[in-house]
Amino acid sequence: MSLKRFFDKYGAAGVVEKTVTMNVGLFRTKFTGSVPLPKIFAPEWSVVLRKDEVNISGLKVEVSVYRLAITVKNISADDACALLGTIDPLTAEAGATMKCSVDSVSHSMKEGEDFRLNIVSKLEATKAFKWL
Repeated sequence: MSLKRFFDKYGAAGVVEKTVTMNVGLFRTKFTGSVPLPKIFAPEWSVVLRKDEVNISGLKVEVSVYRLAITVKNISADDACALLGTIDPLTAEAGATMKCSVDSVSHSMKEGEDFRLNIVSKLEATKAFKWL
């Protein structure tokens, strides 16, 4: 099962994120290519598998492990995008086109344009973080 790690910080803003950015290579090695991300990027429909609070240098940090989820281009999109959120990303291929019909309306959505197989690929494509 593929997992995605997210963190939420309490207290001094940016300290945890700075620590992550300084150790991206270490995290990619330790977590098989995965890097912990700020919790605000976890899709609403992601399933939390485990959550814990830890104290790092006096700062309370919540670390959550989520099941991997497809990320849609527009979170507030139509029913077709909502359907994408229910698909296991391990069953989809990079560059694939997903076709479906919702309420007799046909939809065609392409990976890399309308959806991404995971949040990291979306953040890398949009260059949301320079450190990814």
